Amino acid sequence: MKEFPPFRLDEQNKLLLRSGRKGADERIELTPKAFDVLSLLVSRPGKLVSHDDFLESLWPNLHVQPEVLKGHILAVRTALGDNSKKPRFIETVRQRGYRFIAAVSEGTTVDETTFADRNVSKLVGRDEELSQLAAYLSETFDGRSSLVFVSGDADMGKTRLVDEFVQRMAAKQNGITVVRTQCVETFGEIEPWYPVLEALSRISNGPSRADLLEALEAVAPTWLVQLPVLTKAAHRDILRQEILGATRGRMLREICELLERLATTIPIVLIFEDVHWSDASTIDLISTFSRRRSRARLMLIATYRPADAEVAGHPIHQVLLSLKVSSICHDIELRPLGLGEVEKHLFPTGKVSPADADLARLIFQQSGGNPLFMAAMIDELVDRTLIKRTSQGWRANSSLSGSAATSGGSG
Repeated sequence: MKEFPPFRLDEQNKLLLRSGRKGADERIELTPKAFDVLSLLVSRPGKLVSHDDFLESLWPNLHVQPEVLKGHILAVRTALGDNSKKPRFIETVRQRGYRFIAAVSEGTTVDETTFADRNVSKLVGRDEELSQLAAYLSETFDGRSSLVFVSGDADMGKTRLVDEFVQRMAAKQNGITVVRTQCVETFGEIEPWYPVLEALSRISNGPSRADLLEALEAVAPTWLVQLPVLTKAAHRDILRQEILGATRGRMLREICELLERLATTIPIVLIFEDVHWSDASTIDLISTFSRRRSRARLMLIATYRPADAEVAGHPIHQVLLSLKVSSICHDIELRPLGLGEVEKHLFPTGKVSPADADLARLIFQQSGGNPLFMAAMIDELVDRTLIKRTSQGWRANSSLSGSAATSGGSG
């Protein structure tokens, strides 16, 4: 973990995090290649990273136009809120390359208890769902591959739930590979297999690169040719001749065999976010994977919005119906929180006074049980010094208590 305040770079989970109010972390979106560009810069603080260094590290055996690198640098600067004319993080060395100029330190490993405390206002009322994910992960470690859908409307906290699960898993488990990809909404044709190729690309940039290459050579040549970074041009030409006329069915079989082979030695958790924006080929993979009932230690988590998945003609809709009827997948549905869950979050000791109950009711009514709205409301009340954290939970001052009582009496 590399830190350059207010940012932290989690290279294991491929996450860029920014410290927010009250110590909570906000996830900053970056494309895989932009993340790799930032990671290379951060790994050499204060040192020039030349254009050739970028090409050799990130685009070996490929001819890449300078504009491609510039585009990724721009994306990183935008994510960091950096200004090329007055840089705080990335300095341009004219006609030579770039230099990371912010101070970089090694972050400490955060255990489960510390992480939960730092994010207490951000993940609300999802203990049961986290327990379910942990149970499914235990099945995976026992050699039973599992498919888990996490569903919920926008702002129900699907991403935050997965964030918390990944963090807790990393704190408890050693020797596990987590690969996380994001399906992207587009207004044109969706590239087939986009999240799958992104996942393989991320594995190829990690410590399992050699294992991936060996497995691709052995069982998935149709996929090896899709990853030019792993092969030389002459080898790719031979592969193209060997796989000439390959069908989508063959690619489906090969990618399943590839993932199962990789997961025989190291457990893998593969996360596809927002599959309601995914392409038909990736949906076919999810369906095929679930029906193979493999003994590989592989867990696939897919998040989606029900309203978008149920759009007529979307491939995920029929797959979801079929898998649920066959009971060969797990579905964790995130709903708005109830008043009892809000009380439990605000007062974990279970000791709730009448004033506490009024505060919980006020927050529940104003947020509608939406956990992200509730977290924002708590932050706002803290900023206005209307509530404070105590050993017993959150407590309201007299002015808020009065307004809460009035609100409770009128409802």
